[in-house]
Amino acid sequence: MRNCRQMTQLISDSLERRLSWSEKLEMWFHTAMCRLCQRFRLDIHHLHQHLLEEAQAAQKSTDPPELEEPAPARDSAFTHKTDDTAQETAERLTTTTEVSMSAAAKDRLRARLRGERPSDPT
Repeated sequence: MRNCRQMTQLISDSLERRLSWSEKLEMWFHTAMCRLCQRFRLDIHHLHQHLLEEAQAAQKSTDPPELEEPAPARDSAFTHKTDDTAQETAERLTTTTEVSMSAAAKDRLRARLRGERPSDPT
């Protein structure tokens, strides 16, 4: 017969693996006589069930929601057009942004879009 320390280990193991018939019988006899191990068995079973429910709830909350409507179309000012020249792209970017850019900044942007090295701002 196992002592209480060994029985608590067996009770914990029962949550992770299938016990043999002799282990089940030994656990049943011990918990029938020992109220502390019986209480431990109930507590650890409830804790295990609660953790499983929490894990399932967390899994459901991380799943992406089902989309009922298609995503809205992007603003046409930000769509990429392959037939734009660097000049047109620079103009579209500088005119559609809310941030005002200096003439020097626009020139540097145009040069970078054309693949040129921007001139030194000094």
